[in-house]
Amino acid sequence: ILACAHRSGSAVSACRWVVMLVGFVPLIASAAVWTVEPSIDASTSYADNVTLAAEGQEQGEFVLGVSPGVSVRADGRQLNMLFNYGFEKLYYVNDSSRNYSRQLFQGRADAELVPDFIFLDGSGRISQQLVDPLGSAGLGELAVSENVGEVSTWTLSPSLRRRMGDLLLELGMNFDIVDYPAASRDSYARDYRFDIGSNPQLQHVAVWRLGLSRREVFFDGDDANQLYETVSGLFRYHLSPEWSLETNVGYVRNSFQYDPLTAASPEGRIWTATITWEPTPRTLISAGVGEHFFGSTHFANIRHRSRFNTLQYNYTEEISSARQLQVNQNRNNPSIDENGTPVISPVDPETGQPAVDLLVVSQTTEVFVAKRNRFNWGFRSLHASFGAESFHERRHLQSSGGTETVIGGGVNTGWHPSGRSDFLANYSEQTVNFMTGREDHYRDLRLEARRRFRPKLTGVLQYLRNARESSDSAITKYVNRVVTARVHILF
Repeated sequence: ILACAHRSGSAVSACRWVVMLVGFVPLIASAAVWTVEPSIDASTSYADNVTLAAEGQEQGEFVLGVSPGVSVRADGRQLNMLFNYGFEKLYYVNDSSRNYSRQLFQGRADAELVPDFIFLDGSGRISQQLVDPLGSAGLGELAVSENVGEVSTWTLSPSLRRRMGDLLLELGMNFDIVDYPAASRDSYARDYRFDIGSNPQLQHVAVWRLGLSRREVFFDGDDANQLYETVSGLFRYHLSPEWSLETNVGYVRNSFQYDPLTAASPEGRIWTATITWEPTPRTLISAGVGEHFFGSTHFANIRHRSRFNTLQYNYTEEISSARQLQVNQNRNNPSIDENGTPVISPVDPETGQPAVDLLVVSQTTEVFVAKRNRFNWGFRSLHASFGAESFHERRHLQSSGGTETVIGGGVNTGWHPSGRSDFLANYSEQTVNFMTGREDHYRDLRLEARRRFRPKLTGVLQYLRNARESSDSAITKYVNRVVTARVHILF
C-alpha cells in the first residue's frame, strides 16, 4: 500500500486493486496464530578501506551501527505470512558526514479469502544494491560509496480457482512494482492469465492444460514498454509411476526493443518436449528440447535429496531482463537469517552457501536471452556442514546486439559443536564480462563465529574481505577488510 502512494500514470489502477484486495485480509486474520518479535542489533566495526580506494590511498574507519527490527508471522488454515523489517543506522566515528541509514525488508504472504475459490499471494523486498554495475561494489560491507542505493520490489497476485470434478479453472492477475534509486528507471507490470485443465488433486494417467496470458511492462519516463502474450497447450502422459512425457505447444507475440540485424523477431510458434524420471520423491531427473522464436532450446533439471545431502543442477534458456531478475529474486530468495532478520550479505542463510547473485544487476530496460547453468551441492550433519555452488550465464542482448557473461561460484564449510555455537567460513568469486570487452572480477571471503548466550541473545564476531579487479586500467582495483562484533537481542 505504501508503494502505491507515490505511483502515477498506469500504476494507479493497479494500486487501487492492491488496496481493495488487501482490505479482505482482516476478515481471515483472526483465524491465524500470530507471532510478533521485536529485535535490535548493535554492532562495532572497523573497515580498513572504507572508500574503496586504490592501494596506497586507503582510509580506515570505525563504524557504530544500531538496527531495530520486527518479525511478524501468521500461521493459519487460510492465512500464512512472514515479514521481517529492519532499519539500520550507521555512525562513522572519524567523519560524521558519512553517516547514513538504510532499510531492509523481506516478506511474503498467501491467503485464501474464500475457501477453494479466491486466493491472494503477495511479496515484498527492500535491499541495498548497486546503482551502476560498472562502479565500486562494496555492497553491505560499510563501504562509503554513492554506487549503492535502495531497491524495492513488490508483487501482488489475486486469483480465482474453481475445481469442478475433473476440471480446474483458474483466472489470475499479477501486479509488480520495481523501484530503483531516483536516477534509475522505475517500472510497473500487470499480468492476466486464464488456465483450464485437469484437476491436480485427482490421479490422472493423462494430464492436459490450456492457457492464455498477457503481460504488460511500463517504465517511468521511457518508451521501452514491453508486451508479452502467450497461448499454449500442455499434455503430460504418465508411462509409469516413475516415467512421464510432456509436450507444450503454443504461440507467442511479444513487443520490445530489438535489433532486427542481430536478433529474431519476438513472435512465433513455440514447442517443448520433456521426459521426466522420478524414481522416488527425493530424486527427479528431467530433460527436454524445443523451439522458441529465438531458436532451438534445451533444458535440464536434476534434483536429489538424501538424509545429509542436497544436490541440484539445472540448465535453462529463456527471455529475461534485469527487471525480471529483480521480481524473481523477490519471490524466491528468503534473505532471512535464523533469527528472522533480513540478510543483505552474499551468503544463503539456510545453507550457509555463498549466494552469489547471478548478476551484478544493471538497471537497463533491455531484454536478453539468458542461457544459464547452475549447480548446487550441500551437506549438513549434526556438527558439520559443507557446500559448493557454481553458475554460468550468457546473455544475448536483443537491442544492442552484444553478449554479456557472468561466471561465479563458491564453497563453504561450517562447524556446529553445539546447538549454541557455530563457526562458518565462505569464499565466493564472480566474473562479469561486459559487452564492451571489459572484465571485472570479484572475490569475497567471510569468517564468522556465533554464540547464543541465551535464547534471545546472540553474539557474532565476523571478518569480511571483498576485492575487485578489472581489465580496464581506469577502474579502481581495491581490497576492503572489515572486522565486526555484533549482538542480536530478541524481545
